[in-house]
Parts: sequence; structure tokens; C-alpha cells
Amino acid sequence: MDANVLRSVIRQRLLTGQLSSTSSVSTFGGTPANGETCDGCGTTIFSGQLIIHGVARLASREQAIQFHVVCFGIWKDEKSRLKGQGAPIQGV
Repeated sequence: MDANVLRSVIRQRLLTGQLSSTSSVSTFGGTPANGETCDGCGTTIFSGQLIIHGVARLASREQAIQFHVVCFGIWKDEKSRLKGQGAPIQGV
């Protein structure tokens, strides 16, 4: 998927609350993938690729999250940008 398309998809998921926008994220790690779904772009992370996974702490719960490596970078960048712009983010 094109980087601009990925960025747009991830930004939309942040704005609608489908993807965690919290800055309180812990226990990130990377392991080989086994067909998981990326929370950033919604596509499969195939065997042989690296999956970045962790736990996002929300106000009332914790949420497990997992990404392609590139989607993880875009997610971190977009959530910082949106917070800097004061964009209203739902579901936080």
C-alpha cells in the first residue's frame, strides 16, 4: 500500500477512535508475524514480516495493538501531529 494511503487510513482510524491515540503505551516489542491483522492499515501481517505489538493504556481499559513496522511509525507520527493540532479524537 502506498505510504500516503497508509497515512490517510491511519489518520482516519485515529480520528474516529478505531485506533488508540493515547500517548501512554507500554510493553512494545517486535516478533515474527504469523498472519495477524495490522491495527493501522487493516491488512494481514504475513509470516516472514516483523510485527510490532504492545499495550495502549486508555482511560478505562487497556488495548492490545499490533502493526506492520511502517504502520507503527506512521501511527506514532500521526497521533503526535493530531495532538499538536488539537484535533478532536473520539473514543479516547
